[in-house]
Order: sequence, then structure tokens, then C-alpha cells
Amino acid sequence: MEDTLLNTLRDGLREEIAQYGQLFDLATREHEILAGETSSTELAALAAAKLNIMRDINDLTMRIAPLKVRWKLETSDEEQGPASSDIRPLLEELGTLLEKILDVDEENQRILSRLVGAADARAANRKLTTASAARAYDQAAAKS
Repeated sequence: MEDTLLNTLRDGLREEIAQYGQLFDLATREHEILAGETSSTELAALAAAKLNIMRDINDLTMRIAPLKVRWKLETSDEEQGPASSDIRPLLEELGTLLEKILDVDEENQRILSRLVGAADARAANRKLTTASAARAYDQAAAKS
């Protein structure tokens, strides 16, 4: 692979790592908020920021994906030359970062499920309490 394309791939991977790093920071902040059961307003702002970063990542991925494929096809472990020797560590760093993001997001989903389940239980309890109060009122009214 030509040096110009390697440089483009290298720069793209570094940018991708930086953007995924921002996404990881947002996911971590989201986790802190969910664990503390704080404001949904901040969660909405984080979701919007995550969406913007995901759009940027998508655009970047579309630009460098063909270079990644070409590098992988043209380079084997034995043939890796000095010009492309820093590509593999960047790909490994990216993979590690993606795993960390997935771990935090999975935990966030578990917390959200518990919170939604608790909210559903509270709503069901309110309905049950309201229905019980209505029955008690009806029974009291029937006895009078």
C-alpha cells in the first residue's frame, strides 16, 4: 500500500479513536447519571451528543473503511513493513475502546431496564392503590 494511503488510513484511525474516546466518555457519564438516578434532561443532552458523534464516526468510517480492507488484504503479519507497522496497534486500540464502550452501554441498558421496570411497578402500584381506594369508597358508600 502506498505511503499516502497509509498516512490517510493512519490519520483516519487516529481520528476514529479520538471520536470513539469521546463516545466512551459520554457513555461513562451516562452510566454515572443512571447509577445516581438523576436528571433525564442531562440524559437527553448526552443522547444528542452521542448521536452527533455517531454521525461523525459514520462519515469517517465510510471514508476509511476501503483503506482498512485494502490494508488487511495487502498486508500479512510476515509482510508488514515499517510504513504500516503502526496500523495494527491503532486497530487494536480501536478494538479495545469499542469493547469498553459496549461494556458500559450494556451496563447502562441493564440500569435502564431496572429503572423502567421500577417505574412500571410504581405505576401499577398506583393503579392498584387507586382501584383499592375506589373499592373501599364504594363499599363504604354501600354500607351507608
